[in-house]
Amino acid sequence: MQQWQKHFFVLVKNGKLMFTEQQEREEIEVEKEDEPEIPSTEMHLKEKWFHGKLSNGRFDAERLLKDYKGENGAFLVRESTTFTGDYSLSFTRDNKYNHCRIHTKSEGGRTKYYLIDQTCFDSIYDLIEYYKMNPLKSPAFEQILGFPVPQQNSHLGKPWFHEKLTRQQSEDMLKRVRMDGAFLIRHSDHRTQGRKNYAISFRAGGKVRHCRIQVEGGQFQIGSASFDSLTELVQYYESNPLYRRMKLKYAINDDVLKSIGEDPDESSIYYHAVYYTLNEEKPERIACRALYDYNAMRADEMSFIKDAIISDVEKHEGGWWRGNHGRKKRKWFPANYVEELEDSSSQSDEQQLGNLQQGSIDLSGILVETHSLPGNHMYLLSIFPRQAQGNDQIGRPALEVAAESLQEILDWQTAIEEVRYKLETQQQEDLKKEQLLDQQQRVKRIAREMSDLVVYCRPVPFLLEGVESGKYYQMSSFVETRIEKIVKNKYQAGMFVAYSGRQMSRVYPKGQRMDSSNYDPLPMWNAGCQMVSLNYQTGDKPMHLNDGKFKQNGRCGYVLMPDCMFNPGFNPMDVSTHTNSRPITLSIQVVAARHLVRPSRGICSPLVEVEVCGIDADWAKFKTVSAKDNGFNPVWNEGCEFEIFNPELALIRFVAQDEDVFGDPNFIGQATFPVTSLRAGFRSVPLRNQLNEELELSGLLIHVEIRSSYGEDEELYTTVRHLKHSITQLTQQMKDATVGGQDEDGRIMDQLSSQLQQERDALRKLTKKDGSLRKRQPNQKVSDRRVGLTD
Repeated sequence: MQQWQKHFFVLVKNGKLMFTEQQEREEIEVEKEDEPEIPSTEMHLKEKWFHGKLSNGRFDAERLLKDYKGENGAFLVRESTTFTGDYSLSFTRDNKYNHCRIHTKSEGGRTKYYLIDQTCFDSIYDLIEYYKMNPLKSPAFEQILGFPVPQQNSHLGKPWFHEKLTRQQSEDMLKRVRMDGAFLIRHSDHRTQGRKNYAISFRAGGKVRHCRIQVEGGQFQIGSASFDSLTELVQYYESNPLYRRMKLKYAINDDVLKSIGEDPDESSIYYHAVYYTLNEEKPERIACRALYDYNAMRADEMSFIKDAIISDVEKHEGGWWRGNHGRKKRKWFPANYVEELEDSSSQSDEQQLGNLQQGSIDLSGILVETHSLPGNHMYLLSIFPRQAQGNDQIGRPALEVAAESLQEILDWQTAIEEVRYKLETQQQEDLKKEQLLDQQQRVKRIAREMSDLVVYCRPVPFLLEGVESGKYYQMSSFVETRIEKIVKNKYQAGMFVAYSGRQMSRVYPKGQRMDSSNYDPLPMWNAGCQMVSLNYQTGDKPMHLNDGKFKQNGRCGYVLMPDCMFNPGFNPMDVSTHTNSRPITLSIQVVAARHLVRPSRGICSPLVEVEVCGIDADWAKFKTVSAKDNGFNPVWNEGCEFEIFNPELALIRFVAQDEDVFGDPNFIGQATFPVTSLRAGFRSVPLRNQLNEELELSGLLIHVEIRSSYGEDEELYTTVRHLKHSITQLTQQMKDATVGGQDEDGRIMDQLSSQLQQERDALRKLTKKDGSLRKRQPNQKVSDRRVGLTD
């Protein structure tokens, strides 16, 4: 029997029908018949206050009530050990245990339940619900049932609970289940004051992880969230994320493993959420070429010369990447010193589905047929290419697609025919226009003087070598990948700034961003791009920077190009060209915050991250410690200083995060501002959510101090820039002399080395002389993974 496999299909307007590789369902959904309604006489069986038959009767009941002794109205229901067939209600009152028999009698062939003859009920459930609203009355007191005591051992017998399982055994089981959301619960080896704890083992992000569940006061605690039972914990995290976006989905036990029968995934790292393959996956790695020389400053960094090739590069945030070069393995290097090499697997416009795409069909001139498949209630859509049509459609079709619904097949046929018709019609119209333009000239019906008054933009292809001859009304569009190579290149970035001073440019995301993610817009803005398009539906850091950038000018949507960009020879990648910039020293004191609320259950432990984003030389980041279990009014009173060389191009971003039980930060709120708009003194910073919507009451209290690094220090800064430029030139001369063989006796090398050492000593003395020139103060916690003043 022929088997059909599921695929994703995409029909695009350019006349292409694209399809992915075989799709395996992430979840196997079994259709369940509607469960019969539970009889009212059995509704109590699923309530957490019903404990069934306790082996020691009231003694076990009092043991369970012990943790609730101080609460009036804590209760449970159990089967009576004295009167067979009856039930007993046990509850607390004034630190004492009370037990009442629930009587039964027959009326009209139906069993009635009661505590007193005058008030009877059809079920145990109805009786308990009544006394939750109405008091139990006796000559001594009246008491409402308020706190149901849960079954602490309700997890026994659940498919996800394992009584005797070690950490290693749980990892061995989860290695064979290559699905995020697979989980099990076991006893933990860790004990708290002699009490047994539990641990939940699960797969998330392709890795096996563990989290301890502590038992305290009859409650099961995971992080800052508490539950009455393990069963309630599992039910909660089946509907809410436990770790990042992962929810509990698949309970793992020996029976499940037998049905899966897969080999262990020793890497336990890679798992694809939609497409699944048994082939071993490899991490995506790229190669880079060095644009400049770099000398390592730390043991975990690598040194390289210009044009060196760095392989197996992993991109990380903060402007530093890791890779291999020669004998240096997994070493750090600055990302702005390299350019990414073209990857053979990079997607083009023909690969709209990226690496997941299996193929595509050109719909121009195709023939579509539909018919039913006998025997299996399937309907078939066959697409024949134009070669098959020339032979009376004899031969194999280019593609056969089946569906269980005839209407679905007809809808696809209609959509394909419409696209094919529009494509062929457009091709015919284009051909007619070309013929018409060859035969006739356009009739000018508008006066030349009127036309000269209109300024419009005409899209043209961008040619770097022809930027100086471009017209002001010509505009070019760039996909993000192409413009990044230009603006991050030290030599081409300056030419693009000059181009932006005369012509318009616009940037749009690459087509492979099917998740609507965003790229970093700062390098484009710093190079003068007038229109940088982002996916507004995604709340991420690039959108936060966009919101901060356009806070200027009254949020009208237009921001003036900074004055520094109009300087001849300005290059955002070369600080020596920022001659008219006014450096500042920005001191930020994070004093306190208020009303910081985590999005999920529990109390947050917030921390604040302050980041300066601008040119590469200005990037810096500072992070406070976390305030343990205090999101209402945390206090830090921690400060830092940022040396900002070009404030006109810099933004400052405040991010409040919650450190969870795994040590991972979770977003709470953020605020982004232009550095030039900051004012000194104590300031309240209102926070916004990821979509830049204001968070009610949430805010930070900071103190801002701004000191100009110019004025008295202007001559000092000018000297520093000249010394750095001289050091760069001397270093290059030494390399040219070594490579070119011009220094046979070593005299030139000795002379250049001596001069270079003198320049470095002079720079070190100047940096020591004025502490404001140093990138990091002794009490500062700014990340050192950035490019700063060095010798």
